[in-house]
Amino acid sequence: MKRVLLVEDDSFLILIDISLFFDIIEKQKGNYGDKN
Repeated sequence: MKRVLLVEDDSFLILIDISLFFDIIEKQKGNYGDKN
């Protein structure tokens, strides 16, 4: 899991959220591949 830390708290939370979001997308892509 990649973690990006910035000095700004808001940016830090947003980057963590994006990382989780991309992780979910990758899992969903795998699921779609399984269905097809």
